[in-house]
Amino acid sequence: MFRKQGKKENEMAQSGFVKVARASEIKPGQIKELKAGSAKVAVANVSGQYYAFSPWCPHQGWPLWSGDLKGELVRCYLHRWQFNVRTGENEAPGGIPVTLPTYPLKVEDGEIWVDITNVKPFRVDSAEQA
Repeated sequence: MFRKQGKKENEMAQSGFVKVARASEIKPGQIKELKAGSAKVAVANVSGQYYAFSPWCPHQGWPLWSGDLKGELVRCYLHRWQFNVRTGENEAPGGIPVTLPTYPLKVEDGEIWVDITNVKPFRVDSAEQA
């Protein structure tokens, strides 16, 4: 059994995925900041679906794991910016053209794996800033 787990971890690591937690550790409606290799990520449980994203608000770096999670939306406590944890899109009133970096995530055998090498990066839509 130990060899099979080692093989699985090796295969996941080769594809860029890092084990960050057991799924049972993150309850529905909860966000946790987790270590993923040398990086940190936030993982949210939205009705049994898990999403990984940057743990800090792209506005001023406030910790999003301390924010409100309502459905797929996380709201930063500092200035009330809201982001969709599934897509990274900003859904705050006023249409602020900034996205939240998100990461691919897999749940296998009750374990959460995040691909920290394949981030959907922070973006500012320059056309909307003109």
